Amino acid sequence: MRWSLALGFTCVCGVLAFMIVAALSWSAWAQTPTTSSAPVTGDTSGVIIMIGFVVALIVIIGAGVRLYDRKRKRETEATHLQARLSDALLRDPGLAGLVLVATVHVVPFKKSPPVVELSGQVPTREAREHALSILRAETARLQTAVHIEDRVGIVPTMAQRAG
Repeated sequence: MRWSLALGFTCVCGVLAFMIVAALSWSAWAQTPTTSSAPVTGDTSGVIIMIGFVVALIVIIGAGVRLYDRKRKRETEATHLQARLSDALLRDPGLAGLVLVATVHVVPFKKSPPVVELSGQVPTREAREHALSILRAETARLQTAVHIEDRVGIVPTMAQRAG
């Protein structure tokens, strides 16, 4: 559906560009004096410029659609990875009751690895290391290269309240 929408948009822009150039050319041709009685030979430079303009416009719009599609694909992959990592954290019984959030950030137009930001609070350093090891294991299982940013706070009072 997105390609048909892009193709329709490209066609509409191409037709509009053609109509604008044709209208401007027609008004320019209407202003030229016709005092010469000699037959006028066809000057095709205006037509060639018009065709070149339309082709350039179609190429520019096509490149824009391709970049938009690539950006959307990277964001979809990031959302999928974020869901898989969040599920892995929720499945682990050692982290039950802890609020840990894995957020994935991507740069839309670069092929750099996604950044996984793990945030939340845990009662011990061991719980933090356990959560990070779960993320590393899950990304290794998915064969995805990521950069993990640790933003987990250690709050010892959480263990005292739970106990």
